[in-house]
This record gives sequence, structure tokens and C-alpha cells, in this order.
Amino acid sequence: DHIPASYALLYERYFVESCFDDPEGLSYLGLLEATGIRGHNRELSRRPDEASSRRLIRHARRDLELLAALEARSAGKPPEAEAVSVGVLRWTLEMDVDTEPFIHHGYAVDQMDGPHVTLQLWMTDITPVRCLEDGWNYVARLRAFAPRLGLVSKELALQRSIGIVPPRFVL
Repeated sequence: DHIPASYALLYERYFVESCFDDPEGLSYLGLLEATGIRGHNRELSRRPDEASSRRLIRHARRDLELLAALEARSAGKPPEAEAVSVGVLRWTLEMDVDTEPFIHHGYAVDQMDGPHVTLQLWMTDITPVRCLEDGWNYVARLRAFAPRLGLVSKELALQRSIGIVPPRFVL
């Protein structure tokens, strides 16, 4: 129930919430490696995962409440210099909340960023290998492929059961 002291702190909160439980996103950003934290590079993000999606939606709902509380402190609107940033954050949070009824509507496999494309990208372009620990993390991430593809398989089956099937050319 803590209301951030500033809009900047709310932006930071949103950022942390959006990547905290996303090892692939953390690898992509490369923020933690400089501090010696590399353990996230041994994991793959849980995707597709209904629980993770619902958690992000809960965070977005709460952040919208915090945004409203911050605006109430400042006469109902953000400072002029932050109006655009606050508007973008509000739009992003509202979009996150509005996706709730459609959690399973994004194709588990698609031609642009399905796991058959992104897993290769993570292993060739994004997962760092700069030291021995990185090498072991790389091997551990490779071992995470089977569980990740298991999630994709489950999602495909669930989607098929509710009538959501990717176009034939994707499959």
C-alpha cells in the first residue's frame, strides 16, 4: 500500500515488476552482469505461463491505483514536464489490464517470435559467455529448452481446445 514519493519511483517500480521474473529479459538488458549477478542467465523465462501473465496484470492494476494516488497528491494531474510520460505509463498499464480476458489468445507459436525463433536468438546473440560461470549458465539454459517447449506444447493444446489455432503456414 506504499505510495511512491514521485512519478519517477513509480516508473522504476513498473520496470522492476516487468522484468523481475523474466530471466531472458534480464539477459537482454544486461543490467545485472556488471554487478556480478549472472544466475538469471541459466534460466529461460516461463512462457507461455498463465500465472505469470496474471501476476503482471495484478501489478498493473495496483500500479494504476498508485498512479491515481500520486495524481490526487498533485491536484489531479501530473507535473507538466511529466504529463507525456505519465500518459504513456497509464496507457501501458491499462493495456496490460485490458488483456486479461485474452491471456490465451496470443499464438503460442508464430512465424515472427515463436520459440523456434527466439530460443535460437537467446543462445546465439543474447546469452553472454564471457567467463567460466557464463559457460555453465549457457549449458543450464540449453537444458531448460525441454521444460520451455513443454509449456508451449501445453499452451498449444489449451488453445486448440478453445478454438485458437495458428495459421497453417506457421505450423
